[in-house]
Amino acid sequence: MYPSFILPGSGITISLHDVALALAVFVCFAIGPPWAQSLEGIDARTTRRVLLWLGLLTFAGGRLHFVAANWHLFTDRPLAALKLWSGLHAPGAIALLALGAMPILRWYRLPIGKALDGLVPTMGVGIATARVGCFLHGCCFGAVCDWPWCVTFPGGSYIHLLHRQEGFVSQVAERSAPIHPLQLYFAGSALLITVAALWLHRRKRYDGQIALVSLVLFSASAAALEILRAPDTTRVYWGPLPQLAWATLILTAISLACLGVAENLHRRLAKRTS
Repeated sequence: MYPSFILPGSGITISLHDVALALAVFVCFAIGPPWAQSLEGIDARTTRRVLLWLGLLTFAGGRLHFVAANWHLFTDRPLAALKLWSGLHAPGAIALLALGAMPILRWYRLPIGKALDGLVPTMGVGIATARVGCFLHGCCFGAVCDWPWCVTFPGGSYIHLLHRQEGFVSQVAERSAPIHPLQLYFAGSALLITVAALWLHRRKRYDGQIALVSLVLFSASAAALEILRAPDTTRVYWGPLPQLAWATLILTAISLACLGVAENLHRRLAKRTS
C-alpha cells in the first residue's frame, strides 16, 4: 500500500489514488475510440466526445452517491462535496452513467444499443484501473481473513490504525491483520466483464444486449463482493445492511429486469419476422 509519493526535488506530494483515476481516464480515451470503431463501427472522433461527457457523468454520479451517504462529513465544509475525484461510490457512478448515456448518445445521433455495446469493454478496463488506485490508497478494504492471498497493510495506514483500535492486532504491531484485497477483487471482476463483453460481441443477437448483460454482471458481482467488505464503524447502514449493499442489490434487480424486458422484446420481434 503506497497512498502517495513526493516528487523528487519539489516537495510536492502526489496521491496515487488520483494518479490511478487520471490513468483510468487516459486508458479509456486511448482504447475506447478504436475499440468502438472496430467492434461496432462507431466513429472514433465522436466516441472521444461521448467519452468526455460519460466520464463527467461517472465522476458526478460516484461523488453524489458518496456525498449523499456521508453527508455528515460535509456539513461544516459543503464546498468540499464538489471535489468529484475525492471519494466515489461505484453504484452511483454506474446509475447516473446509465441514466445519462441515452440523451448524450441521442445528441450525437448515435445508435444507442450499438454505441453502448462498443463502449462497455472500455469501461471495464477503466474501472479496473481505478480500483488498483483504491488498493494503493487503502480504501474500500475487505474484512479480516486467513486465506493465503490475504494481505496486510503497513503501520500508519487507516486499516492498521483501525485494527489496533478494534483489537485485531496488538498496539505494538507494525502491520494490520490480513484482510481480503477487496479492491483487487473488484478490479478482477471488471476485467472479467470486459473479457465477457468482447466474447459476446461475436454472438450477440440484438443491439444493447452486451451492455445489459455487462450491467447485470457488474451489479451482481458488486453485490456479492460487498459481503467481504470490512464492517467499518463509519459505514452508513439502512436497516440491517450497509447502504452500499442495498445500492448494489437494487441495481442488480433493475438491470435484471431491463435485460428480461429486452430479451422478451427480441423474442417477440424474431417471431414476427420469421
